[in-house]
Amino acid sequence: MIDFIFVVEDPIQWHTDNLARHPNHYSFLKYLGAEFICTVQESFGAKVYYNTLVKQNERLIKYGVISVRSLCHELHSWDNLYISGRLQKPVLFIKGRNNPIVAPLLLSNLTNTLSVSLLMLPENFTEESLYLTIAGLSYLGDFRMTIGENRNKVYNIVKPNLSHFHKLYYPILQTFESVQINPNSCKIQQDHSPKTKLEYLNKLPQRLKAEMTSNSGLNLHQLAKNQKCEDFARNGIAAIVSRSSKSQSLKGILSAGKY
Repeated sequence: MIDFIFVVEDPIQWHTDNLARHPNHYSFLKYLGAEFICTVQESFGAKVYYNTLVKQNERLIKYGVISVRSLCHELHSWDNLYISGRLQKPVLFIKGRNNPIVAPLLLSNLTNTLSVSLLMLPENFTEESLYLTIAGLSYLGDFRMTIGENRNKVYNIVKPNLSHFHKLYYPILQTFESVQINPNSCKIQQDHSPKTKLEYLNKLPQRLKAEMTSNSGLNLHQLAKNQKCEDFARNGIAAIVSRSSKSQSLKGILSAGKY
């Protein structure tokens, strides 16, 4: 199934127009109107409204709708790690990638993703293990991974798309002074000192820093020196993902199906 995300300036107008064109895409919520749909979209879960099981040209698709404002906030803050988590992986942009407001946030999302992944990796690792770590971030704490999703999902995402992950992250990784890359062996070495860890921590989105300091009872300087820093980073991400995956799935019960 192909998964689309539409980023729109005016969600109410967008849903109004879409309801007129494709009422069969919506669940019973269509009877409550575009404003109510937007309230559901913005008030619960990851601020995304999904229409699922839509038949288009003899194949099934699903599509989510998010406002530009909510997308920008999420890329900056990682409040949900839902859309920002999807954009940590290679995706095809139909249009809008070079939007002057969105483009810098897309780049910062990738940079933050590298920072937290490096925190979670040992001093020596391979390029493939980096991308497996990256692809797994948005599934940490996701209850669906324990009750229905393929346990090999992360591997299945990365293995056939190694070149796409490389194209997305390698140029940014080369800007990290703490990292040394052996281009012949795809092996990577990083400085694992508390100073470097503190640099990574300071770059992280506020929500994740708050989760890490709250769960550990330590400030960032103390976290950088703590041997369990990797675990606190992992647990912080899992806490964010757990909340958003549950609330977004509950919202999906309302938005799924045709009536």
